[in-house]
Amino acid sequence: MTRFLSRRGAALGALCAAILGLLWLASPSLLGAEWWLFDRYSVQLAKSRRPDPRIVLVTVSDAATRVLAGDYGRPQEYSREVYGRVIRELLHDGASVIALDILFAELNDSDPDGDRLLNAALDRSPVVVGAQTNLPSARIDAELASAWRMKLWHVRLPPTTNRQPPTGYTLLPPHPLFGLFAHLGTMRLGTSAGSAKVHRYPLVDRVGDRYAASLGLETARLFLRRPRSASASLAGDQTLFRFGSMDVPADQELELLLRDGYGIEHTTLQMEEEASQELLHVENASPG
Repeated sequence: MTRFLSRRGAALGALCAAILGLLWLASPSLLGAEWWLFDRYSVQLAKSRRPDPRIVLVTVSDAATRVLAGDYGRPQEYSREVYGRVIRELLHDGASVIALDILFAELNDSDPDGDRLLNAALDRSPVVVGAQTNLPSARIDAELASAWRMKLWHVRLPPTTNRQPPTGYTLLPPHPLFGLFAHLGTMRLGTSAGSAKVHRYPLVDRVGDRYAASLGLETARLFLRRPRSASASLAGDQTLFRFGSMDVPADQELELLLRDGYGIEHTTLQMEEEASQELLHVENASPG
């Protein structure tokens, strides 16, 4: 009798698991088995491939934090002088492009010398600094967009009347002391409803009648010496974002969907064939 109850309980448990699995697979938001399996596939794929030696991440490591602690304190307290010195050293070592994943939105009134040193390092240097495009808003700050118009992209959309233009965003640029000498790239990341993982990467965000490129796209543009222009065309149920000679698959919001089978690997290989020098990305988890 006990063995019969055990088998019955096991069968019921298996049936419940199967039902839950089917509901998970049928999730309309694609946050079930597809994302779960793809995230794990991506981890294994990353482990099996060596990073491109031409792309270097310069991070604030524990060792660097200890070395800088005596003169500059904690990373959250670093003078902008640190970033200015990093830029100069990287350019001296042959970097073609430097991307700073940091928004320098305000001046540091307690350290004006550090701000001046960063400003001098950015002057006529191939550096992309972080900007931010805020959550969708019906109010587009036209005056602000106009002030930064030369830093924004022109994107030609497909000539259709049944498609809405991409959502409009407001632009939060760096302070003019830093941004006017540098190139701008938004640090906004796309979201997946109900998931903490990022599965969408914005290529551009609409700001007024122009577009703010993502930090990665603006860095690639500067690296490949291309103009701030692109076009979008329809290809079946998806949009192709054409940048130079490359077609990047995107959705209607001009966001890149990070999924297997969308031709992303092919696009990356095309970029590698055109690139010949090193590209560097300076990253800091603390506020700028």
